[in-house]
Amino acid sequence: MHVSLTRISLWILSLGVFDPKYVEETANKKEGHEEIKPEMLTAETPVGTYEGYTDQVQMSETPEHYDTALVPRGANKAEWLPR
Repeated sequence: MHVSLTRISLWILSLGVFDPKYVEETANKKEGHEEIKPEMLTAETPVGTYEGYTDQVQMSETPEHYDTALVPRGANKAEWLPR
C-alpha cells in the first residue's frame, strides 16, 4: 500500500475550513463544544528546559502525558529494554 502525505494534505485542505460565523455561534454555546484553556508544560530535557503548551484535544483512551519530552536522537543511554 502506498500513502501520499502530500495528497492527504491537499485533500484535507480541499475540505475547507469552518465558516467563522458558524464558529462564533457554536463555540462555548453547545455541549461538547467548550473551549479548553491551554495548560503550560515545563520539562527538563537533555538539551535544556522546554516550555510549551499541552495538547488541546482530550482523548478518552490516549495517555495525557509521556515520560519524556523532546529527547534528541542519541541522547539516551544505549540499553536493552525489558520485555
